[in-house]
Amino acid sequence: MKIAISANQEDAKLLRRLVLDYCTEYNYYPNIELFENRERIIQSMMKISYEIVIVAIDRAKGMEAVKHIHLRNPKANIIWFSDDEDFAGFAFENGVKQFALRPISKEKLEEGLQCSGIMPERSNLCSVHLKG
Repeated sequence: MKIAISANQEDAKLLRRLVLDYCTEYNYYPNIELFENRERIIQSMMKISYEIVIVAIDRAKGMEAVKHIHLRNPKANIIWFSDDEDFAGFAFENGVKQFALRPISKEKLEEGLQCSGIMPERSNLCSVHLKG
């Protein structure tokens, strides 16, 4: 399984650790790639198809990243962490499976991974976390 994470260095490290903790609990060993800006992940998606894409980019920059990721790979399961709940509607119109407000947490990420339908303990309902 290929997972891409687009976030600043601190958030990327946290997300990578949380993903690995969750996946190894279920004996999944994904290939995780980290991208510190939206341009690099979009370029990578021209060559590589990711099953799950985690975006921790706020506001308009995050919106642009999500839009381009969805255009490049409509089947990608996108999890988006943002600091502004006003982007929730846009998120779901553009293929986001899980939209959550910061701070990033284990619970919010795990729910997003479960909503993807790829990970164990799949939930039929994906949600929006509008309270930090």
